[in-house]
Amino acid sequence: MRSEQNTYTRPPLQPQCSGSMNFRELRIARAIEFASHEINNRTDLLPGITLGYQIHDSCGAVLMAIKGAFQFANGMEPFFNDTDSCSKSAAAAVPALVGDSASTTSISMARMLGLFGIPQVSIGCTK
Repeated sequence: MRSEQNTYTRPPLQPQCSGSMNFRELRIARAIEFASHEINNRTDLLPGITLGYQIHDSCGAVLMAIKGAFQFANGMEPFFNDTDSCSKSAAAAVPALVGDSASTTSISMARMLGLFGIPQVSIGCTK
């Protein structure tokens, strides 16, 4: 992460990732993608329900994790399912988030997402 001195004469620079790629995190993202496709292609698992996903890279930085969480939260259109079953409505969306594998970034995301009522699970947090 880079930092700059704000002069308030121009908008601040957008946060960007820097450094090397974390291949462990890439494997986890690919595993989520693979599992979603496998579940969606099986008729005996979750019939009538389609899983979707979005992948946002936190770069292991709290600022980037919060940015991704806000993008996720802001992209969700309000939808109220008034049917008896989720499978009766193809438009039903249940937003949830798989958080970062690091506790610091995941906890920061969970605090922000909680304000919007969006649940989060994390694959590797220790606390």
